[in-house]
Amino acid sequence: MTNSSASRSFFSSRTGRIVVAIVVIGTLFFFAVVSSFSGQWSFLRGFTLRTAVDVMEAESRPSDRLRVGVASCNADPEVVLFRETDDDVQIKVVSSKWPFRGGADDCQDGVIVQLQQPLGDRVVVDKHTGQPVNVRRGMSVIEAELRSTDRLTLVFNCNTDVRWVLRQETDIDVQVMMVGFAIPSAIGDVCRQIVEFRLREPLGDRVVVDMHTELPVSVRTVD
Repeated sequence: MTNSSASRSFFSSRTGRIVVAIVVIGTLFFFAVVSSFSGQWSFLRGFTLRTAVDVMEAESRPSDRLRVGVASCNADPEVVLFRETDDDVQIKVVSSKWPFRGGADDCQDGVIVQLQQPLGDRVVVDKHTGQPVNVRRGMSVIEAELRSTDRLTLVFNCNTDVRWVLRQETDIDVQVMMVGFAIPSAIGDVCRQIVEFRLREPLGDRVVVDMHTELPVSVRTVD
C-alpha cells in the first residue's frame, strides 16, 4: 500500500475523523485565547452569538415604563419574552456575544419596555435565571415646601432609599419624580425625609406635579 493510500484510509476511518475534529477544535480554541489577549486574528471577530443574559436591575419610569439593565455591554439587547400577571412582570433578554473578540465589558446595556398597567408592588422576574430582580420604584411625594422663591424641598416617607430625583420645569408646572429602593426594615416607621433643590426660576404660580402619581403636590411656604 502506498503512503497516499494509507493516508486516505486513515482520514476516512472513524479514528481519523475524531483526530481531525480534535485538531480543528484545538486550533479554534487557540485562536480564541490569542485573540482575547492580543486582539489579533481579526477574521474571527465577526462571529456573533445571540444568547440570554442576566437582568441585573429594573427601574420604574413614568408613563408605566420599565427600564431593565442587563449583563452586556454595547451588545444590542432585545426582549424575547415579556409577560405581565397580577403578581409579577416576567422578562427575558438576549444580547450579542463575540467569543473571539477581546475587550472588557465595562458598561451595562439597558432596555425599556412598556407596561400595560402601573408596576405597583409587582415583582420583576428574570426568566433567564428564574430569580426576582431589584427594582427602583417611583415614590410618592407627601408634600413640597417652598423655602424661598426658587428653593423647593420635597418631603417623603423615611422607608425609602432615594437614588435620584427627576425634575422637569415648564412655564406652567414643575414635574418631579423620586426613584429608589424601599427599605423593608423601615416600613411602618413614622418619620419623614427631604430632598432639596433650586429651581431655574422662581416657582410663582406654577404647580408642582408628582410624576409618579401624576397628581399635583401641596406646596407649603416656609419662612
